[in-house]
Order: sequence, then structure tokens, then C-alpha cells
Amino acid sequence: MSNAVVDDSVSGNLSLEIVFRECAEEGGFVAECLDIPGCLSQGETIEEAETNIRDAIQACLSVMFEDCLKIAGQRHEPPNFVGISRQQSLSVVPPHLLTSAEA
Repeated sequence: MSNAVVDDSVSGNLSLEIVFRECAEEGGFVAECLDIPGCLSQGETIEEAETNIRDAIQACLSVMFEDCLKIAGQRHEPPNFVGISRQQSLSVVPPHLLTSAEA
């Protein structure tokens, strides 16, 4: 994500670059997140397009996160157990799924 900026290191909020294009023939607007390739949405108004692109961004980031977990779970080489004192599984909640009580 070339333009993405973390707004708040505690909440994990990102600032992403969005562009809106008016659809002359069909009407309405197309919204595109420049930081996530292929992340597009649309709406009858700019406000609706903005709401829809927020949903699309969340969906894209969720898929990207799941893909990263799948890749991390694939071991290409046997692990080096020399010097390991302890091994355990750790569950974490992605920042975008945290409730205000957990944050």
C-alpha cells in the first residue's frame, strides 16, 4: 500500500487514498481505493459511493489478512528447533474486529 498511512497506532486505523469518478452515461459515481488494487464500488451519490467503498475496503482487507495467514501457515522449510525453550499457539483479534471494550 503505497499511500496508506496508519492514523493511530493503537487503533490500527488506516488513511487510504480514494478517488471518485462520475459516470456520465449510467449516472452515479464509482469509488476506487488507490492503495488496494481492484478495490472498487459505486453509488448513486458520492455519499453512497463513499459508504460502499468503506465496505469494499473492509472486505478486501479481510481477504488480504486471511491470505497472509494461509501463507504464514505454510512451512517451506523444516523449522530449526535449536535453542527453542517453548512453543505455543497464540490467538489474536485483527484490529478491525476489536470492539471498543477490547481496545
